[in-house]
Order: sequence, then C-alpha cells, then structure tokens
Amino acid sequence: MKRETIPNKNFKISLILLLLINCYSIREELIPEKKVLIPNSETSNVNYEISFVADAKGIKAQVLQKMTFTQSSEITYKNHRTVYMDEMGIRRCAASFGIGCILEAPTLIYRAWDTETTKIESEPLPEKEKITLANNLYLKVCGNNYPIRDGNTEIKLDNCINEPFTPELFDNNQTKIQYAKINQNFASVLSQAKLLAAENKKNEMFENWIRDSSYILNIFAEIRKFRKNGSESQLQIKEQQNLLETSLLTSNKIYHKKQFSISAAYLEDVIPEKELSSIGKVKAKELALQMKGYIVDPEKNIIFKLSLGFQLALCEPCFQETGRFEAIYAIPIPDINDSYENIYVRSGISNEINKKSEIDSAKLIQTKIKVYYTNKQKALELKKGSINPLTGIIKTLYYADSPEYIEIAIE
Repeated sequence: MKRETIPNKNFKISLILLLLINCYSIREELIPEKKVLIPNSETSNVNYEISFVADAKGIKAQVLQKMTFTQSSEITYKNHRTVYMDEMGIRRCAASFGIGCILEAPTLIYRAWDTETTKIESEPLPEKEKITLANNLYLKVCGNNYPIRDGNTEIKLDNCINEPFTPELFDNNQTKIQYAKINQNFASVLSQAKLLAAENKKNEMFENWIRDSSYILNIFAEIRKFRKNGSESQLQIKEQQNLLETSLLTSNKIYHKKQFSISAAYLEDVIPEKELSSIGKVKAKELALQMKGYIVDPEKNIIFKLSLGFQLALCEPCFQETGRFEAIYAIPIPDINDSYENIYVRSGISNEINKKSEIDSAKLIQTKIKVYYTNKQKALELKKGSINPLTGIIKTLYYADSPEYIEIAIE
C-alpha cells in the first residue's frame, strides 16, 4: 500500500483548520467621539432647479438658484468591534465538537480589539442656504432659447411642434450649466399644455360663435318680429309681410354704412359681381307688374330688388358683370369637437343655444355675408375654404322668413 506524501497531509490539515477555525464573526460600528471644525474650510455651491407648469397659453418655467454651504470637520471615530456567532458559526462549532471554537478563541483578543480612525468630512450648513430667483440665464428647449428674467420665462407651444429636447440651462456666455435639476418631465408637461390649449380653443370658438350669432340677430331683431309662425290667416300674412318690408327698409337706413365685425367667417366662393342687363331689366319690369297686387311699388321695394337674383337665377342673359367681385361667406358652426377641420359641416346662427351640447338640436338660421371688392388682385388672393375674422361697412340687409334666411352685404 502506497504511503501518503507529507504535502498532501499538510493540505488536508490546513483545509480542516480552515473549516473549523471560523466559528466567530466580528461586527464593526463607527462611533463618533470627537469633532473639530477646520478653520476657513467653508465652501459654497450653486445649483439650479427648473419647474414647469402647463396652462392654455403655453408652459411657464421657473428657475430657482440654490446656494448651499458646507464646512469641513476632522472627526475621530471609535471602531467598536463586537464578537458574535452566526448560524454558520454555530454549525462549524458543533461539527468540530467545540474544538474549533476553543482553538479560535485566542484570536479574538486582537480581532475584537477597538481601534480609532480619523476622517475629514464635509457637513451641510442648512441655516445658510439661500434660494433666489435666477437671472441672466437662458433656458434652451425645443430648439429655442428663452431668457430667464426674475426666475421666469414662458415657452410657446408653437415652437414645440416636433419632439421636445431635454431642457438645458445656459449662462450669458452660452456655457451649459451642469447642475440643473429638472423637477418635472417636460414631455408630459408639454402634452398637458397642448390639451389645455386645445380645450381653451374649443371654448373660445364656441363663445365666438354664440357672440357672432347674437350680434347678427340683434341687427335683425326688429325685422324678425314680423316673421310668420304658421298660424296666421291670409289677411294676417299679407299685413305681416307689409310690416316686415317696412321694418327691413327702416333697418337698412339705420345700419347703412355702420361698422360690421364678426370673429369667424367661412369663405364659400368668390365670383364676379353681376347686375341686370337690358334683358334683365325688361324681365324685372314684367315681374314688378306681376307683383303689383302683393307689393306696393315693387321697383322701389328693397325686398323685391334683393330677391330678383333668386327670381331670375336661371336667366343667364338677364345679368352682366360689373367688374367688381363678390366674396360669399357663411357663419361656420364648430362641430361636436369644436373644431373647423374637414371643412365645416354646418353653418348658420342661433339664439337658442347656451351650451355646446345643444348645437345638434338647435334651429339654425342660414346666414350669408357678401363682401365686394373692386381690386381683382385682392379678390384673387382670397382662399376658398379659409376661416377668418370679417369686418367691413354694411351696404344692405336682406331677410326672408320662410325659411329664415339672412344676408348682409358689406364693403
């Protein structure tokens, strides 16, 4: 039988001792015993905090400058060591029948000895902290620089059409400030601001439509008193028609050359203005003779004159171009989402609506605004389908009540 070599025996003995002599563990705890402030060691540091708030007009940004102070101290710690036996140590002690623990015990004399250590540490001085509104800085976001004045600036939504960049802070020398804490996620704030702006625009459009409706109906208030309601006798209808004609004539005199202005008008088309040709004038006289029994002096009656266009609509030779141009506008109604997208679906005015949800069930009055241009180039520049505010001077008013129809000519 081959005898085991001496090196192999030593290795096995070392392995056994390693397993046995590890019954105890040492827990260390640093306990401060003495602190000495280091003279002239106070230092300051400047940091910035950026906060964003979304509103309907954009994003408001506030930049605060925080100046913090620290002071260095020399601190002496006692490294307090505590001997304990964990679960693994108990197992090892039991496995060696307590011999390992006895053999390891003498080493605890130096292993568990308390020592001292000294460290230089910086401590904050919160009582000296200063927070002020930042100045003379620039906030760069969405590819634009916004100057910071008294800690504030406002970011325009129109400048953040594309994906927003991470906000960055720069000084007057265009050096980027590294220590700037951003308190909110800018992309989230931007999204919220766009939603608020959209909602604000919806409300504004609806309010403008209500205001425009009220404004136009106020002009025609006296005339509309004589509109038919369907329960009149033939005699009453004739009498109301005469009263309506008189009221329309009076209103034309009152509002002639008065300023007219609405917040939104939809351009339906631009056409050459036409007037009666010699043939048309003959036809008009014939129609006037036919209307003698219904209208006193048709040739002087404004309703008759304004309705000639409808009466002779299919008679092409009855009209000739005047050299002027007629832009025809309608009053657009915001849809259920309060937008004018997809080219307006409905048009008209109403005084029966107080809230947006009532639009679909409201009785509407079709309304046309006609604007006259003598300059052909200006007429050519008008874009069909565009929606814009409209202003001008009133030329004539026209009203029909079956169904209700309003027309205002301005120039």
